[in-house]
Amino acid sequence: MQLLCIGDLHLGRDEWQPTIPPAWHTYDCILLVGDIADSHATATDEIYAFYESLGELDPPVITIPGNHDYQTQPQTIADIPGISNGHATRVTGTDAAIAGLGSTVFDEGPEIRGPQLTNAPTAASLVDQLADATESGRSAAGASTPFSDDALTWYQDRLEALRQLQLEEGDQPRILLTHVPPYGTQGAKLNSHPHYESSVSWGSLALRRYLDTTPIELNLCGHIHEQAGHDIVEGTVTLNAGYRQAFAITVSASGVQSIDEVSVESQA
Repeated sequence: MQLLCIGDLHLGRDEWQPTIPPAWHTYDCILLVGDIADSHATATDEIYAFYESLGELDPPVITIPGNHDYQTQPQTIADIPGISNGHATRVTGTDAAIAGLGSTVFDEGPEIRGPQLTNAPTAASLVDQLADATESGRSAAGASTPFSDDALTWYQDRLEALRQLQLEEGDQPRILLTHVPPYGTQGAKLNSHPHYESSVSWGSLALRRYLDTTPIELNLCGHIHEQAGHDIVEGTVTLNAGYRQAFAITVSASGVQSIDEVSVESQA
């Protein structure tokens, strides 16, 4: 199966507007990982026109909201034929099991913040601590957990939403779209953050826990613009599609065969 994954475009941030080359007709499916529109975008006609052009292509198009466009994306694509919203659902009509979990907040990233995010000796140890606090009988209200109630609730809700997608089994390639990358991967690495003295992993711990325990063929994500590229989590290939970039992916039920960057040109 030949896929095209399109990263964060942030249309409306400036005059940049992508062209859609004829080669995009040849893919089996086109997948978008959120933030197609920037949160400050005012030229909504141009954003609608881009989605409309995608919908006119031969392959089905599946998109999820990012943290910049989660409030506008559902309405923007609602009446466009050929475009499906993959947020919190499985999408039918392709030769793969494709599901998504997009953003529902602007301040997207790890469910745990502050010193706990950087003091853990390894990414795996923090994921394990959080799993122990929520999955071994200690509730979010338990005094024995070092995590706040809000953090635990966010983590639990997100993990449950991922499990509800039911991608555990199947004879088709299983593909999960998320805007935020999994915690502890190269694709989640923020080189700098105003609240931290050094680089920090700005990915979802719930997504990392899900992939640790539910290996699938492919996770496609974005959000951290400077970290385009792929990593592997317990057998799952996870690809951050970057900023105004795209990738061609060949995948089957036995795994990912190839990943190649595809140029995205601007009309301007």
